[in-house]
Formats: sequence, structure tokens, C-alpha cells
Amino acid sequence: MDSNNNHTNNIAKELKNQVFIITGATGTGKTPISIEIAKRLNGEIINVDSVQMYKECSIGSNKIKEEEMQGISHHLVNNVSLEKCAHDKTHQYTVQQFYVDAHEKCLEILARGKLPILVGGSAFYLNTFIDGTNLEIPQPTTLSVQKMDDLTRVSTDEWDRRYKVLQEKDPEYASKIHRNDLYRLNRAYTIVTESGKTMKEFKYKNGFMDKVSENNLDVRGIVLYLDRYKLYASLERRCENLVEAGLLEEVYSLMDRGILLDHTVPFRSIGYKEAYDFINYMKTVDRRDHFFKSALKKSFLRFLREFKVSTRRYSKHQNTWFRKDETNYEWINSENFLKMDVMVDFIVNNIMMVPRETFKENVKREEQILLKKSQSLAESEIVNNVSNKLQQATPKKSTLVKKKAEDFNELYLYKDKAVLEARLAKIEKLLFNK
Repeated sequence: MDSNNNHTNNIAKELKNQVFIITGATGTGKTPISIEIAKRLNGEIINVDSVQMYKECSIGSNKIKEEEMQGISHHLVNNVSLEKCAHDKTHQYTVQQFYVDAHEKCLEILARGKLPILVGGSAFYLNTFIDGTNLEIPQPTTLSVQKMDDLTRVSTDEWDRRYKVLQEKDPEYASKIHRNDLYRLNRAYTIVTESGKTMKEFKYKNGFMDKVSENNLDVRGIVLYLDRYKLYASLERRCENLVEAGLLEEVYSLMDRGILLDHTVPFRSIGYKEAYDFINYMKTVDRRDHFFKSALKKSFLRFLREFKVSTRRYSKHQNTWFRKDETNYEWINSENFLKMDVMVDFIVNNIMMVPRETFKENVKREEQILLKKSQSLAESEIVNNVSNKLQQATPKKSTLVKKKAEDFNELYLYKDKAVLEARLAKIEKLLFNK
């Protein structure tokens, strides 16, 4: 036992000032690998899931349970009151507050001789944690995080225009970022055009906080990914499991308490928004109607489909964000490892224990570049497969083929008629037998 402790302490010394990040799209297995690394390296976990921070939101956020923590300390979980946010629009948990809290936790953990491990898929929060923030300029609240995905929908011509403006107004900063780094480009464009200052001037004059540099932190991490087809199937099962675990009951309770309001983060979060709309719609349906049960079933299946589509879309946008970071993450497919121990060994020895410069070189090696490209082409591959199916289909069947291929809308738990009927009965009781 002593030899194990000595080995852990020696590794801790090697990792001095290192902050490790485990991120990736929804459903890629971040939680189990984070627990194993924390156990191996005497680490503590800092949550980077914007909804898991709300103590009232457990099921829809797929919040880690106490027994799953296996004794590992978790921070920034259940640290925000949705009730307070609902009753006071000025009392919102901002990305600025997360930045301050997360860095404070990192320093506390490092002071205890332990390893801070940031775990979660909120890319905007992670970008802010790494790149810094400005306390004097209003920052997007967690509510705005859902809207950041819209960056990927801005036209190519518009991004070209913004990059050209940045090159004219701040050529020094423009030369440091890639045209396709939408987050940094959008942030710099906004600051430069609205403040009239270069990024360097803005940071100097406006109290810009960069705690990574200030505290000489060695931030590095991994992006977990899965084959797109396998991930989509996994996400569809996950959505059904969350519903069966009580998502609708949780949302109904929040609505009943009057705290799931449109200015709060959970209201716009995936799962909660779809459940909210479904419950509200069903309240308008007359239970005495002869077609009520048919309407309930149809509406429930539509809710499931919308929940799954939103989840898949968010997963795709997460990977879009992570691909833009060419400095801080190495991409890993967990399916390449037969055992968790082998995967942990690889991460520790090849990512965490190597010199910072070696890590940076590894992130930019050709294998990683090709891997990211293959992930970005995954959606195109699915679209091409859809097109091929459409070409082979008869005109009568083409619409159905397209719909099924685009939605990926398979049933898993609810393919069992008895399970589906039992769930519908619970929903009816929830809505009408209070």
C-alpha cells in the first residue's frame, strides 16, 4: 500500500501545476474515465456541465450519483439554486462566475497536492476557463451558452468579412488565430469593433483576467469521441433511459413549483425544453376525448423524437467547437482500448507525463489532424448514405426513407409495447391524478 502511495505522490510532483481536462460530446464516457484517473492520480473533479450545477436538476442533466463518485471529491455540482435564479432575474450564474469559481477550486486542489480534473462538455465554459475573461464587460450567462451553437450557422461570407475586419483593425491578434476558430474570431471581432481597441489594449485597460498565465497553470486535456453511428445509437438509448428514470416527473415538479422559467438555463436545456413543451401541450388535450390515448401516444413519441434530434444536434455542435482548438486537447477513441486500465495508462504516460512542448507537438501531429477531419466528415457520410438510399427508393417510399435516415429515430426501451404502455399510463397519472 505504501509503495502505491509513494508512486502516486511521485506522479503528483511530476504533474505540478497541471490542470487536466476531460471533455467530449454528450455520451462519450467522460464520467467513468474521470473517476479512474482521479483514483489513479489522487485527483479531484470540477464539473463543467452548465446544468449539473443546478441542485434541482438531476435527471435531465444526467447528474452523477454519490455512489458513482466512488469517494472522489466533486466540485461545482449542486452549487446553484434554480429557485433563486427563477425568482430574481439578476441572480444568474454567469460564465464569469464559473471562471472565478473553477480557478479558485483549481488552486485549492493544487495546494492540497492533488490534481484538478475538469470534466464536462460545455465548450464555451472550457474556452473561457482557458482563454480568460473580462469582469468589467458583461459576459454571456449560462443561458447564452445554448445560443453559442448559432456561431456554426453564420454564413461563410460573413465569417470571411469579420476576419477581414479583424485583420484591418488588429492585425497582430488576427495573425494569432485561425480563420475557422469561430469562438476566438467572434469574441475578438466583437471586442475590437465595439470597444475600438485592439485585443492587447482591451486586455490591459479593462482588467482582463487570465488566471492560466497568472498562476502558471499547465492546462491540457483529451476529447473523447466515438464513431458517429455508434454514438447516435447510444444517445437514442440514453434519451429513453432518462425519460424512464423520471425526466418528465422532474420537469413537471419544476413547473409545478414555478421555477422552470424562460430566463433560466434549464428551461432552454436539452431534455427540459422538450419535456416542458410536451407537458404543456398535453394539458390542452381533453382527457374525456375518445382519441385521448391515441393523442397521448402520438405526442409522447413526437416528444421522444424531438429530444433525440436535439441531443444529436448538440453532440455535433460540441465536436465542432472542440475541433477548433488546436492547442489544448488530444482526441481519443475509447473504443480503441480493451480495458479501462490500459486507457488510463495511455493517458497518463503519453499525455499527462510528457513535457508541455511534447504535448503541444502531439496535438498537432498529422494523425490528430486527420482524425478531426474524419469526425467532421462523419455527418457528410450520413447524408451521402441517405442520398444513396433515396436514389434506390421508389418515389412513394423516398419520403419515409429520408425521414427515418435523418431522424435516426429508432425505439429501444419503448419498442417493447408493455414498457411503452406503462410509461403512457404514468404520464396520464402525472398530468391528471395529482
